[in-house]
Amino acid sequence: MLVPAEVRRQLDSARDGEAFFLVIGTQKRLWFLPEKLYYAQAHQYASRATPSPEMLAYQRAYFSNARRVEWDKQGRIVVPEILLQRTTTGNEVTLIGLGDRLELWNRSEWLAQLPDMIASSGAVASQIEESEKPAQ
Repeated sequence: MLVPAEVRRQLDSARDGEAFFLVIGTQKRLWFLPEKLYYAQAHQYASRATPSPEMLAYQRAYFSNARRVEWDKQGRIVVPEILLQRTTTGNEVTLIGLGDRLELWNRSEWLAQLPDMIASSGAVASQIEESEKPAQ
């Protein structure tokens, strides 16, 4: 898979690291986390008190499926087959930016859900604005 040059240019090795970690995120989507963000998350989880059984199950699934990947000189990475099998990704994909990470979608699922996401974005933006208003 090709990581677009625009995405690669935005990464700063001092800030982000030299690679991505692929993890299975919510809704069985593959997330691309910059290397240093992944390590910060791992440290954050490790420094917490004894986790609940649910949190422990989440951590096991999250970290046991994580894979470090680097791109080659052409900007390509190999997505491990096991992660493709454990997610809804498929062979035709769309890579989207999502704040501090990238998310890999099955292209047909992305195209099918995009109109609803766009249609509901105004209402969600209003809710965010309302929640960020200072209390009076």
